[in-house]
Amino acid sequence: MGSQSHDILSTKFDRKNYPTWKFHFRIFVQGKRLFGMLDGSTTEPNEDKEKLVWHANNARVISWILNSVHVGVALSLRLFNLASEMWKHLKNLYAQCNHARDFELEHTLSEYKQGDKDIQNYYSGLMAICSEQDQSFGGNLSSTRLK
Repeated sequence: MGSQSHDILSTKFDRKNYPTWKFHFRIFVQGKRLFGMLDGSTTEPNEDKEKLVWHANNARVISWILNSVHVGVALSLRLFNLASEMWKHLKNLYAQCNHARDFELEHTLSEYKQGDKDIQNYYSGLMAICSEQDQSFGGNLSSTRLK
């Protein structure tokens, strides 16, 4: 499991897109079978040989976090030594309700028009707005929204 170019997420956390970044990052880490490092369920083992692997995995997840956030966010994470501490800190700081963004998404959705877009681009754009809205509200995309 060495460092590879595909170990970097395309979604960069910029303090405004926490729900989207969290969703992408969680899936990414789950795909690497290291989500326990994020949620703290994988604790440091007692045996020295296993500790080396655990510390390497912790460092790997930390590097993914740092590479997927903007510099200002990364600087605020220097206090933490564990990926799970960073994950918790980001959640505590950025998972708060953002009524202004919710309103903006509702407005964008209500004003969204096909215009010159072909149907695939129109649908993709519509789904992107709805997806962000659902992640912000914590719900699932309902088919009634698309009617």
